[in-house]
Amino acid sequence: MPNQSTGFLQKAEELQTAFARIKDYVHPDFVKRWTNEVVQYKDFAANPTFQIAVVGAIKAGKSTLLNAMLGDEIASTEVTPETAALTIFKYSPESYVRVKFHSRPEWDELWASATKKPDSVFSQEFDALKGKDYVNEWAGHKDVEEKKISSIEQLKTTVKRYSSSKSAEHYFVKELEIGISQFPDFLPREIVLVDTPGLDDVVPYRSEITKRYIGRANAIIVCVNAKFLAGEQYNTLVKVFEQVGKSKKVMVLGTQADTFSDPKRDWERQKLEWSKYLNELFKDPSLMDKNLIGVSSYIFSTAKKIEAGKDIADAEITKVAGFAKANGIEIASTASKEDILKAAEEGGSIDMDKLVVRSQRKRIKEKAAEVLTCTNIPRFFEVLRSGPLEDSAVELNNDLSFKFDNIKSEVKNQVLDVKASVEEQLKTLSATAEEKEAAITRKKEDFENLNQYATEVEQSFNAMRERVNNAIADIKSRLDSEIKSALGGK
Repeated sequence: MPNQSTGFLQKAEELQTAFARIKDYVHPDFVKRWTNEVVQYKDFAANPTFQIAVVGAIKAGKSTLLNAMLGDEIASTEVTPETAALTIFKYSPESYVRVKFHSRPEWDELWASATKKPDSVFSQEFDALKGKDYVNEWAGHKDVEEKKISSIEQLKTTVKRYSSSKSAEHYFVKELEIGISQFPDFLPREIVLVDTPGLDDVVPYRSEITKRYIGRANAIIVCVNAKFLAGEQYNTLVKVFEQVGKSKKVMVLGTQADTFSDPKRDWERQKLEWSKYLNELFKDPSLMDKNLIGVSSYIFSTAKKIEAGKDIADAEITKVAGFAKANGIEIASTASKEDILKAAEEGGSIDMDKLVVRSQRKRIKEKAAEVLTCTNIPRFFEVLRSGPLEDSAVELNNDLSFKFDNIKSEVKNQVLDVKASVEEQLKTLSATAEEKEAAITRKKEDFENLNQYATEVEQSFNAMRERVNNAIADIKSRLDSEIKSALGGK
């Protein structure tokens, strides 16, 4: 893919040069917006990875889904709206964590955005950690790169260090980049997964980061709690489709479907209801049906641990067992005879609850394939592979072309506007004395006509006001007369 993007990188540099020539002649807001667009595009062309953004409202299950995709709990599921940062996961031969901090101007802008509501949770937590004492140290801090990470546990600990709400420095983190040597097999090596702050983040500045990033991403996974598609969640979807432009790049996941009493039946009902609103966004019923999936990421990851024989809490086993039963998979609700006899041989008291969980673990391990299928995560993987990821190199090249044409068109229109304005000025400068005098005369006539019109309007208004005042006085006089008559002339 780098060879394919070389031409676009050269075009981006030419576009940046051309834009620099006209920036003094156009509105500052246009300059600010499109300078950023050109810089982002240049970075996009220089580093043409296929980026999948995971977006959604706060606590919509984004991080839990990412962990299901990554095969381990690398993304923090305890991240709150107050600790959100753009987090990038990518393949690397050796694991690493790279931390980028907000520059001082960026921090000042974020702080101004965050403190519009001084009583917000963000402000309270920031004050509790004495965040102001760390501003000079961390705002504008140089990038930190942690290498020599030899295990997945060390990787998770390092990530937590810079994303935990217990440390003050996490407020100043702009971006976390996580290189993973044990990258999931089902994803091509050029794929990059990005966990984004919520589009409804309590700090508007961070929501804007996500909004801008969506336009950069090659595919979008939108997480919405399977039980709710209220105004806030629907607005998130609308914002995504507005930014993306291509509905085939979007997948919508109804997350936490395991919280339904009957996950399969209840999700099908919910999906039917959601389709009434999502059809107008996808504009393709068959695409919507394919790309709208109810998933249970937590159950998937927990069942994978059970399948691998890892130690997990009894409560987690019980949750998976309940999910399996709700999906018609036979799971023991009593201890097996074999386990009871084994416990009796070991001596001591017999904890029947523990034995039930032990039996459930065995059964879940035996039925792991069925349980995993019911979570719909394998189906999601398949749709992702056959949809947004199919011919990812071709799609990436198309995106490079599409984004370039969009920027070129906007800049070209501005150039044409500037050209027209300059030509009008040159025309005026090159006019003869008689033509200039005629133009001045026309302007004077227009001004005099405007003054005359204003005078006529004022006169009409004054006349109308006088008529209204006379009418009011007449009514008042007649009313006084009638009152006196009613009171016997008094």
